[in-house]
Amino acid sequence: MPTSVYIESIAVLEPYRHFGIGKKLLEHIVEQAKKSFIHEVTAHVWVEQPEVLEWYKKLGFEEEEKIENYYKEQKLDNPTAILIHRKF
Repeated sequence: MPTSVYIESIAVLEPYRHFGIGKKLLEHIVEQAKKSFIHEVTAHVWVEQPEVLEWYKKLGFEEEEKIENYYKEQKLDNPTAILIHRKF
């Protein structure tokens, strides 16, 4: 039985940002996890996107660890990711 839900990606098109759509998507993920008796959501955030990390933190996520070369296959200049989680 799974113990965590992993968010691969949440994206909202630029013209629709700042309307709470991403927050509603995340709340839906959390509610569905609770219904399945899962009490943690995890994701990776690219270190070059501090605004994304801050968005997740505002919604109750905490930093767990930095992972070097996580995005190595994407050939990014800085392939480091931050593993984040939210327990409920």
